[in-house]
Amino acid sequence: MAKYHTTLEHLRSALIKGRTDENISSYLLFVAAENCPEKTIFEKVLVENEKPLLGGIFPEIIADGERYKNGFALVPLKECLQVAGFEWHKDSFSPQDEIEGWLENQPFRATSVFCFINAFWTKKSTFYAVKLQTRTFFS
Repeated sequence: MAKYHTTLEHLRSALIKGRTDENISSYLLFVAAENCPEKTIFEKVLVENEKPLLGGIFPEIIADGERYKNGFALVPLKECLQVAGFEWHKDSFSPQDEIEGWLENQPFRATSVFCFINAFWTKKSTFYAVKLQTRTFFS
């Protein structure tokens, strides 16, 4: 369940506390855009985290059944996320090939894939047009 944090300091405290929690293997983090901190300030908080983390910045977030335009929703997961970044600014980028290639080379079998993309990315329509085909790593 998502834990809602109103301030960056509350988020920082939760990440520090989570270091020793053996029931947390990784996190999903959803940041409301209205109070999104500057990159350098945010990085100083994220450095406190020692577990895999995946997330993004959104116009609104939902936590505890409520919608928020500011704050942070941190979702602790028992499962360990495998996080990958792709160089999508290349002209030769093929979302399907990149994601499938990465998945095929992992020592695990993925059952779910979360993709967060930059809303201002000029090639996002190419990404949306791609439908990942069911392969052995999804079965």
